[in-house]
Amino acid sequence: MVPSIRPSHVSSLFSLDLDPKTALNFSHGISHNPRFKHSVYSYASILVNNGYAEIGMVDEMGKLYTEMLEEGEISPNVYTYNKMVFGYCKVGNVVMAKGYVCKIVGAGLEPDFFTDTSLIMGYCRSKDLDSAFKVFEEMALKGFKRNEVAYTHLIHGLCVARRVDEAMELFAKMKNDDNCYPTVRTYTVLINALCGSKRKSEALVLLKEKSERGITPNIHMYTVLISSSCSERKFEEARELLGDMVEKGLVSSVVTYNALINGYCERGMMEDALDVVELMKSRNVSPNTRTYNELIHGFCKKNVHKAMGVFHKMLECRVAPSVVTYNSLIDGQCRSGNFDSAYRLLSLMKGRGLVPDQWTVEEARKLFDSLEEKGVDANVVMYTTLIDGYCNSDKLEEAKLILETMLSKSCLPNTSTFNALIHCLCTDGKLSEAMLLEKKMVEKGLQTTVITDTILIHRMLMEGDFDHAERRFHYCSAGRMKEAEGMMEKMKEDGVLSDSITYSSLIKGYADQGLTDSAFGVLKCMLDAGCEPSHHMFLSLIKHLFDIVVELLEKMAENGVTPNARSYEMLIKGICETGNLKVAEKVLDRVMQQEEGISPSESMFNALLSCCCKLEMYKEAAKVVDDMICVGQLLQLESCKSLICGLYKNGENERGAWVFKSLLRCGLLIARKGLFARG
Repeated sequence: MVPSIRPSHVSSLFSLDLDPKTALNFSHGISHNPRFKHSVYSYASILVNNGYAEIGMVDEMGKLYTEMLEEGEISPNVYTYNKMVFGYCKVGNVVMAKGYVCKIVGAGLEPDFFTDTSLIMGYCRSKDLDSAFKVFEEMALKGFKRNEVAYTHLIHGLCVARRVDEAMELFAKMKNDDNCYPTVRTYTVLINALCGSKRKSEALVLLKEKSERGITPNIHMYTVLISSSCSERKFEEARELLGDMVEKGLVSSVVTYNALINGYCERGMMEDALDVVELMKSRNVSPNTRTYNELIHGFCKKNVHKAMGVFHKMLECRVAPSVVTYNSLIDGQCRSGNFDSAYRLLSLMKGRGLVPDQWTVEEARKLFDSLEEKGVDANVVMYTTLIDGYCNSDKLEEAKLILETMLSKSCLPNTSTFNALIHCLCTDGKLSEAMLLEKKMVEKGLQTTVITDTILIHRMLMEGDFDHAERRFHYCSAGRMKEAEGMMEKMKEDGVLSDSITYSSLIKGYADQGLTDSAFGVLKCMLDAGCEPSHHMFLSLIKHLFDIVVELLEKMAENGVTPNARSYEMLIKGICETGNLKVAEKVLDRVMQQEEGISPSESMFNALLSCCCKLEMYKEAAKVVDDMICVGQLLQLESCKSLICGLYKNGENERGAWVFKSLLRCGLLIARKGLFARG
């Protein structure tokens, strides 16, 4: 079959708009057949494929051109040369393009209208607008008709250079000077530039003008307008534009929906963002990585647990997370104090899967160091995560070294980075050093936050520096609540919004003083302000409520009312969940003192045992085990594992061995893998 193929057949084949790589491979393959020879037209039909420039294969076009010359019998025509000029201009390489213009002249041919239009595009893409306008003016002198393509290239070049007013002037001259009309591409370029310059009202005028001229807007144009409306918080207008798009028969792309989702997420309107996701799914448009990234970033500002839910949904739908995905989640987990989760995400990011529960900062450091070995540049989120980890592990010097490394790598720390170190220094009682670091933070162009102030004020009050502390913010636990409230009011007047740290400080201050009603009043203000309380904040309030519950139990006893075993069981479990061991022990003592014969249940003791282990109070936990063994109660396996491992970790090997043997004597079945591997 191959011998019967002629150059005309190849020309017809390449006119079908084939994939550039496929066309090139076919051309090379058929060229090796001795019975086939390309003609100038078959070569030109390959070069006419604009896709080479689009996918960066301009050099391949050059090789094809050289191959054509080497044939000897084929001379390129102006059409062939123009394709080479166009290809290089498409990628902004005017030097190479002008080389082919010289070849046109050298071959005794004349550069034509297409040659000059390509050169205008090339100069604009290489940001040489003066040369582009020079060619544009010369076209008129040569008698070439300057069309909408040449005008659009120049308008686009001006818009990229942020010379939008000049672009609008040139747009107005199109009809008068050359009797040509703007295309949908011309309108799209201008509307995009106007929206980017916050001149959306002018962009909407152009949209109306274009519609009156019978030109159907394209998807990109609507996407730009929707994005601009969202940035102005005009969400109803954005939804109307989306509806108008559908009415005109345009199929919205994922990019269009993402523009709207981004707008909602930036304003914290997460439910509306989720509604748009459902809308796009109903129209058979699948969310992509950008969609999920917008949702995750939005949720991380308020509820990192919901962000993780979106992340898991992303994985279920087999949408590949990007570095941006992990950065948002790691930052969100760090802001919520969930550093273990942040390290797990950092590990997952490197393709190692889920990490063991016993995750340490040193393992995180190994992972961090491996990034450089693999050619991955650490960013501010990764550095901050590691610094936070060291600070929370009381490894201040290591954290300071990471900061120095970060600065040496020209990676600018953010407020979270500095706040982590400032908090660690203050916890260590190094207020002067913390203040110096705060000064360094300001020198780097960063503003101190409410978090920074709260950390420093706490340390100042601890050291008795009340005057200095009051000038910034009066810390609630000092007992001067009215000043703290006054400072919050002043912050509000100055336009500084209170965050969860500020509210937490007030709530803790009231609760520590036994002013539970006032604490709940602040909680209500917090919720009304749209600031979501953390799990730890609720636990702090619940702890103080349990103190009231104990008082209530005493009152009940005085009046001859005795709770039953189930009530005590639920109460002890709840208290242990908050980590309030002393209160739980008080309630358990009351149970054991009951004359009515109520005895502590397995659930009560196991709750107490679990609480001791979580607080790493292993001696107390061992005592609970003794008590349970004495009365023949069954212990929870996980708590036993934690206890024995904790004792060995603290160097109490004999006590750990004794507990282990005691459990075996009692016939408790212990999983060999879980216990021996960790103990």
